[in-house]
Amino acid sequence: MKLKNILCIIISLLTIKTVAHAVEISVGGSLAFGLPIVRGEDYEERFKGFMDLGYKYKRCRFPFTLAPQFDIMFQFMPYLALETGLGFKYSTEQVAFHNGPGSSDVGGSDNNFYIWRKSQIYIPIMLRGQYEYKIGITYFSAGVKLGIPMADYISEGYTDSVWNEENQVKNDYKSAPFALDIALALGQEFRIATSHYLGFRVNYDINVVRPYAMSKANEYGVPSESGTMLENTDLFHDDLTIALTYRYAFGR
Repeated sequence: MKLKNILCIIISLLTIKTVAHAVEISVGGSLAFGLPIVRGEDYEERFKGFMDLGYKYKRCRFPFTLAPQFDIMFQFMPYLALETGLGFKYSTEQVAFHNGPGSSDVGGSDNNFYIWRKSQIYIPIMLRGQYEYKIGITYFSAGVKLGIPMADYISEGYTDSVWNEENQVKNDYKSAPFALDIALALGQEFRIATSHYLGFRVNYDINVVRPYAMSKANEYGVPSESGTMLENTDLFHDDLTIALTYRYAFGR
């Protein structure tokens, strides 16, 4: 406990010192749209298992990621800045498997479905290297996004017709208590007035902490806690997005 307190004090002091030495402060916002990229052996095995049984599959409700964010930037020198703020991310992919005879349309009498859903509030902490010229700024940012999940992560179940709520059996897997992504971004801003910038930004968030709650298997080989997945499962949820951005720089 003492070590945690010391680390918190050190981080707080470094943050205060960093902000105090900023030569320019900016505020703004962004709105990002894109696609989830679910990966890992467990994700692939779910597809392979049904395909081996002769099932067909269909992605339902086009997969998407939506991420609005409030931004604060502290610039220390012309080429270096710290980005932070507060954002919300909703990212989902939904797939249904069916054993209908030869048809690519989902609608048989035996449907199994999976919904991978990431819904979280997050705080980005990213270093930004930038180059400014007459019409604007080109930059590259790298860091982390620390998140708090707001809903269950996985839903799986069975229904006699896809998304028929009346005849659906569903099991939800809890989200992990916190989320962590490595965040990379490449962006371009255009100066539209002395202190105002509009731009776009390509983001890739690499999920490094599994997004679901984990537990050990019990004596029957299933998770010992309801609503969790096993410790040795391998599934991660990345996001690739393009954002529209606005920034106002104080003191320009």
